[in-house]
Amino acid sequence: MTAGPAPWSSDWSASLRERRRHVWAGDERAHVQVRAPQPGSEEERLFAEAVRSLFSGRQDIHWARYNAATRRVVIEGSGAVEDPRGIGDRLAELERRLASAATGSSGGFGPQRDHPADLEPLLRSLAEIAAELAGVGIGLGLKGTPVSGRLGLDLAALLRVLESLPGLRQSLEETLGRGSLELILRLGEGVDQALLQGLAGPVVSLMEQALLLRARLRHHQRWEALEARLSADPAHHPERAIDPGERPGPLPAGPIERYAEKASMLSLGAFGFGVAATQDL
Repeated sequence: MTAGPAPWSSDWSASLRERRRHVWAGDERAHVQVRAPQPGSEEERLFAEAVRSLFSGRQDIHWARYNAATRRVVIEGSGAVEDPRGIGDRLAELERRLASAATGSSGGFGPQRDHPADLEPLLRSLAEIAAELAGVGIGLGLKGTPVSGRLGLDLAALLRVLESLPGLRQSLEETLGRGSLELILRLGEGVDQALLQGLAGPVVSLMEQALLLRARLRHHQRWEALEARLSADPAHHPERAIDPGERPGPLPAGPIERYAEKASMLSLGAFGFGVAATQDL
């Protein structure tokens, strides 16, 4: 059984991140997303202790543990299953106290992580399929018009630039959010393929997205089937993240990094040559 508020895309809206959280509730336990301190910090240890004491003494809750690996609070008992929203409100208050105590410090909140219980990846796949279908529809509607050829070439060039320049794509992800950028790219790819390549490309891409959606659905279902074996014991939830320490030296560049660097330089050179040869940006 799954209960709680509908999931949201953490990439699309910072304000939604502040007000909502992922909640999964089964027959005996609830897994609640929290904004926890930096992994391995002293604040994280204090946060785990605060989670324990926050729900101690309640007859309808057997135990509560902060899981540093998944960055979720796992709570067993009817109180968590029947009122996961109320549990989330109490954790939100704990997060506010943590934020107040951390003002002016270098700690702050740690990164959020995906969890197998989340429905967000499924919704994201559906949104990407819908965006690609919309793009194909727009492309087919524009095909044969005076702007179709030029628009298709410009879109193809722009998409290839984003593929060959990882730094540019990363900056756009930071500005727009990963989810928003993926939807825009899916829409653009659908229009581009419909204008220049016909329907074969979009059909293959949609099949790929359908297979990815099925894999994510199976992953979610498998986790639900194994949840009791993975989460029933409080000892299954490590409260401190393992800190491996600082790397003794910088990570050396591998073949992918070397290829990306050369490809970026070559693509910029080819772009400059094309502009110089055609006098057309």
